[in-house]
Amino acid sequence: MMKYLIIIFLLLPFLSFAQLKPKADNNGVFEMWNDRDCFSFALRTVADNNGLISDSCEAVLNKNEKTIYIVKAPYFKDMPNSYHGLTIQYINPDSNTKYWYIQQRDNKIHIYYFSKLFDYLEFYHFMIIPVKMQKKKVEYENRGYKVHFYFNQATAKYEYQRAECTSW
Repeated sequence: MMKYLIIIFLLLPFLSFAQLKPKADNNGVFEMWNDRDCFSFALRTVADNNGLISDSCEAVLNKNEKTIYIVKAPYFKDMPNSYHGLTIQYINPDSNTKYWYIQQRDNKIHIYYFSKLFDYLEFYHFMIIPVKMQKKKVEYENRGYKVHFYFNQATAKYEYQRAECTSW
């Protein structure tokens, strides 16, 4: 019996620091402070809404399209590879520009770049920017989708505010 008590006391510090994986509820509220969760929420929104990120914006994907291509970035660790039938492929378009140019031209694939635009106090803004491949370079379009989040410090949760179309 004493042996079990010693084991429990030795494992107690490890168990007290264990954290669950962040999950969002249906309103887009996250349980943890993590930028990656906001990107995941944006991807889930696209998958759940047949390619739409907002009712006022044009579709991110065509209705029958089942794959979205996203420019690989260091902050995409442990990102999902699929959501509700939508396959997500993370690519490096700089490594094989001509190949991705041909894919985009012939197969009409969509390539996007996800970027953290800025954070100000409790407000976080993320951009989803379409990528237009050229034969020899990657070109980012002058339009995109801005996704707004509010970090409620009282509850320590991200709250989705809105998504909008923007151009510059």
